[in-house]
Amino acid sequence: MGLALGWLSQSYAQTPHPSASSTNSSLRRYKTHSRAALSDGAWGCAAKNKPNCVDPKKKKKKKLQVLFRRPFKKQKRDPERLEIGGFPALGYSIDRGLGLGVLLNLARFSRGYYPYRWRLRLRAQFTARIDLAGGIEIPYHDHFVVLDLPKVSEGIRLQLQAGFRRFSTAGYFGLGNAAPTSSPWEGIDPEKAPEQYRAARRYQQYDRIYPQIAFAARIALWRQGKQRLELFLSTDLTYNVLTIYPGSRLEEDVRESTQDTQRGAVLRGHLKGLAPHFLWMSAAGLLWETRDHEFNPTRGGFHEISLRGSPGVDARLAFGGLNATFRWYVPIYREYLVFAARLLGDILWGTVPFYLLAEHGGFFPAGTFGSSEGLRALPLGRIHGKIKLLGTIELRSMFWSFRLFSLPMRLGAHLYADVGRAWLDDTEAAKRFDGFPSTETLWGLKIAGGGGLRLQWGEAIVVRLDLGYSNTGDVGFYLGTAQAF
Repeated sequence: MGLALGWLSQSYAQTPHPSASSTNSSLRRYKTHSRAALSDGAWGCAAKNKPNCVDPKKKKKKKLQVLFRRPFKKQKRDPERLEIGGFPALGYSIDRGLGLGVLLNLARFSRGYYPYRWRLRLRAQFTARIDLAGGIEIPYHDHFVVLDLPKVSEGIRLQLQAGFRRFSTAGYFGLGNAAPTSSPWEGIDPEKAPEQYRAARRYQQYDRIYPQIAFAARIALWRQGKQRLELFLSTDLTYNVLTIYPGSRLEEDVRESTQDTQRGAVLRGHLKGLAPHFLWMSAAGLLWETRDHEFNPTRGGFHEISLRGSPGVDARLAFGGLNATFRWYVPIYREYLVFAARLLGDILWGTVPFYLLAEHGGFFPAGTFGSSEGLRALPLGRIHGKIKLLGTIELRSMFWSFRLFSLPMRLGAHLYADVGRAWLDDTEAAKRFDGFPSTETLWGLKIAGGGGLRLQWGEAIVVRLDLGYSNTGDVGFYLGTAQAF
């Protein structure tokens, strides 16, 4: 109604007063417009001859427009600006519990730099959860600082990172795609035997501490607009200290690996990196990027193929890996509805630390099964294997734009489906670890689906909430930052 009245008042002001020579139809149209305007009070101020008079309806409408801006309306922002985002680093996952801490994000924007001139991210976070025995545990520490320099010189982007992590409930359910789950705590009363109950709950867990320093570079080989082909290089050094819990599944498999059996030989060949050790790993690959936005893309793609490996500076952990990941973003209806898809393949060979069997490499290394960046709604570390396949599709929608403390904010939602599978390796002896001969349905595929919310904070932060359910009967709930891909 407000838009209609605005058009009518503009039309009336530009229409000459009807004269006697006007046609009857013009006179009727003029009278109709006049009655409509007067009945709605659009001419209340003009009738009183008060030039500074503000019509209350227009004033109310203006206030509403300020409070609720139209979604996706382009807002002019200072190109020479500093965006500061600081808020509690709250998060949650089934494996780690409630994340508490602080996340600071500083991004400097300048003309001639994309997506920013530099960005500094600092996070200090730990997680806490109440175990079923009634106690409180702190299973996860994640503290890091990352400096991102997209344009050190023409065509060169650098990223420096230093951090400390500890995961005292890292998951190990066995090797291979067919690793079973177990619940040895069933039948133990947590009130009568709390220590025994806690030990049973750690049956499929171990403790890993790993401080890290890392360096990565992206070098533009070809660029045209936002399309570019890049070479990326990275290297990182970690020191790993593992603690195997007494009576755990990992302890059982380590003990069985000493036996002179076919199963013992397979375990002995894959359970590497148990003693404290340094791990130096480097990677190199090609990136092909056509995304319209780095943090919340709506069209284009981001594809990569890379090699990684370690020369075995400690504990003879010499290995290599190959990763290929393809990501597509297709707008179905502008920014309101976007289809996103990912296809990932990863393979490892050599003497690989067993904890890396649960992760994939590439430009964004992460846990393949159970993490918020991989196949969701599975326990973290649920599957260990040298060969992994993962596919994901998402429907994303950003339906409301607003401002908070002068920063542009966007709220949205999404639906997703994940599917994946792993193989311990390609040897005949490892087939039984992967479910061959198999009684599993769907060829051993792990499938999960769900949905959640998205909040884009400024230009460079996306807060994500995911809830999902898998065909293994597991439920996943995640709260963190950045898109899944």
